[in-house]
Amino acid sequence: MNDLLRLEMGSSLRLLGGATALLCVAALGAGGCKSTDDKSAGAANGHGATTTSAGGTGQGGGEQGGNGQGTGGTGAGGGNQGTGGSAGGGGNQGGAGTGGQGQGGQQGQGGQGISYVCSINTNWTVVPGGKPVIATGADDLLGSITPDELTIAFLSPAAGEVRYSDRTDSVNPFDVIRTLPVAAGWYAMDRVALSPDGLRLVGVSADKKKLGQLKRKTRVEAFEGTPDPAPFAAINGAIAAGDSINDPVLSNDDGLLVYSVYSAAAKTTIHVAEHASPSAAWTATAETFGGAELDASNGKRRQPTGLAADLLTLYFWDEQAGVQRAAWREHLGDPFTAFMDYPQLARAVPTGNCKKMYFTGAGVASKDIQLAFPE
Repeated sequence: MNDLLRLEMGSSLRLLGGATALLCVAALGAGGCKSTDDKSAGAANGHGATTTSAGGTGQGGGEQGGNGQGTGGTGAGGGNQGTGGSAGGGGNQGGAGTGGQGQGGQQGQGGQGISYVCSINTNWTVVPGGKPVIATGADDLLGSITPDELTIAFLSPAAGEVRYSDRTDSVNPFDVIRTLPVAAGWYAMDRVALSPDGLRLVGVSADKKKLGQLKRKTRVEAFEGTPDPAPFAAINGAIAAGDSINDPVLSNDDGLLVYSVYSAAAKTTIHVAEHASPSAAWTATAETFGGAELDASNGKRRQPTGLAADLLTLYFWDEQAGVQRAAWREHLGDPFTAFMDYPQLARAVPTGNCKKMYFTGAGVASKDIQLAFPE
């Protein structure tokens, strides 16, 4: 059944002063934490200064020896003429002295100056009481938004529904909200994911045992039918009897799927899968996102909510601390070693260029989907 809801939208949110954030920069397995204002939190990416001191160059050469020449003697009384003296040898020329070069200074500590799409230095600001992106009068939990901001999907737990909306540009509001058709055994009210083009929607079964997807040909069309688990057969088939699967997040290039597999005793719960094309099946990789700041503990996990376009920043809800956080790494395949808290930005999802951040926040009477901007 497709429900049509009308939502009247207002103007875009504007900036407000920054919020204090908590920066934790740590090596894996031994996290450190320092409270600081978020305007100075970017010290982890500072450039170390390098210095080189050039030594002077020696110039003076040695003195040249004189050229001595003997004078022949005159024989007396018709004697033989004396033999001329031998020429004196030339003095050795002094070699030019070479000055030593000073040793370069060491690079400063605190980062290699990586250029991130979503910078750790960004202060995200929200206008209190500003017009929300989505507000239906009940709690609206952000599931996903496409990098171009033209398709959004969210969950309405009170109604047990997954809803979505499309628009033709990122300035106009989402005004027509549609509901996914009722499908037996679907959907868990935690998270859904959208492909970058808005034509595929990934959901989680109600029992949290499998992933499945819906497809449509254009954004004008509605999503119809029951989710197809076939593209995730290899992933679903590996879920053990005591495990659950959840938290799907698709990368902006549609090449990676980040998701959670967890149980009461599980430690590393964030997994990564890949596929060769949008029509190909997903295959789990050996890569996981783990470490002291990302592993689960006491049955509470870190739940992925969004990825930056360069795959170097992961946004996640920290179930242990009850706060939204982000993690940074320097290169693909590296562990995440820098962390930041964003208390206002629950369920955060960045846009493709990271110039906006969509999130779920407290509205007047319910949780609404809102927008934050960099300061």
